Amino acid sequence: MSDLNYYLLIPIYLGFATIFQTHLLKKMGEHYSLFIAAIINNITGLLLVIIAYYFTTARKDFDFTEFKWIYLLAGFLGMSFVIAAPYGVSKVGPARFFIILVAAEIIFGIFWQYATDPALLSAKKIIAALLVAAGAALSI
Repeated sequence: MSDLNYYLLIPIYLGFATIFQTHLLKKMGEHYSLFIAAIINNITGLLLVIIAYYFTTARKDFDFTEFKWIYLLAGFLGMSFVIAAPYGVSKVGPARFFIILVAAEIIFGIFWQYATDPALLSAKKIIAALLVAAGAALSI
């Protein structure tokens, strides 16, 4: 198996992890609240990142003078997913929610690629995105 094939396992794992994480957060949210679930999720993630940082040999010193405040947007967007996904799943069901989520990711990915590197955009990718959007529309 080539290295590329191993890397293609990453989105498969992430697909599973996203579904399972959302299910667990939904259950915690039902038992406690979505905010408590988000706190537990973030504390766990923070601990894992600290451990990974400690054991990696590729770490760099953090220079606060080079920090850009827009980088905080990534955390905000991630946190909005952690809170909104379980809520959305509880309202429309997991299949419909994730079909629409994946379609939105593909469509916005096409727009992002057009804005950042249009040379990589092809008619094949645009047609695929339109087919995904049509499939998502059928699930509504």
